[in-house]
Amino acid sequence: MITDGIISRLNEFFPNPDIDISDEKTEQGFVEPYFFVQRLPDRRTDEVDHSYKNSSDYDIQYFLDPDADDLNQKYEEMGKKLYQILKYITLKNGRIIRGIQMWYEIQDKVLHFYVTYICYLMENTETDKMQTLDVKESVIDE
Repeated sequence: MITDGIISRLNEFFPNPDIDISDEKTEQGFVEPYFFVQRLPDRRTDEVDHSYKNSSDYDIQYFLDPDADDLNQKYEEMGKKLYQILKYITLKNGRIIRGIQMWYEIQDKVLHFYVTYICYLMENTETDKMQTLDVKESVIDE
């Protein structure tokens, strides 16, 4: 759900065929420029009233031709753009969530942009409802 929101947001700013965007790792044969949206392990913490805080971390990898001129400068420019682009994403249900803890690094000629999205989830705590109730009334004479 969040992955789809990230890909949709990237597609708004980088429409195909300008840049390919995927959430499935393509080991070989992809054409730069290319975004790979990788979901990292989630963290869930208990909150009050049967709710949970779910933190979803992502590593958005951006690939350019490794032999391109000014590669680091181009990665720096893209990293700065991604702060604004991924600050807010819209989920399929129309809910807008904000990215936090954003940062990027250039590693092995690839830009890695990290972002966390937090969702609060409610646990469905449906209980059995009483079906019938038998009541006996009586009056005590005084």
